[in-house]
Amino acid sequence: MLNYILLFITLIATVWWQIILKFWQKTLYFPKNLSYNEILNFITQSIFNKFTISSVLFTSIWIITWLMIIQRMKLSIAYPFMSLSYVIVFLVSYFIFKESIFFNQIIWLFLIIIWVIFLSIKL
Repeated sequence: MLNYILLFITLIATVWWQIILKFWQKTLYFPKNLSYNEILNFITQSIFNKFTISSVLFTSIWIITWLMIIQRMKLSIAYPFMSLSYVIVFLVSYFIFKESIFFNQIIWLFLIIIWVIFLSIKL
């Protein structure tokens, strides 16, 4: 059971990291000129940005939990579960970012879910 809890934490950390990056890119100011001062200012603002700090935190959580998972589980079982991040990011994109969705995307999401279920079944 602990393995699946770790897997869930890894999945959420992966999704959260992607969502944070999306929010972050909306607030970034990219330098128009490649002057030393503008680049230095951009790097400084990026490093001390709340999105950067959150992203590094959740990436660290992902790394730690993923290492624990691949030590405890077969990679052929654990890795397909990570594809559920596509499903979660898709739903977040629709409901939070108001991105449009298409019928073929929904079909592919159901195929991903079915794939994960079949790969997790022990025959």
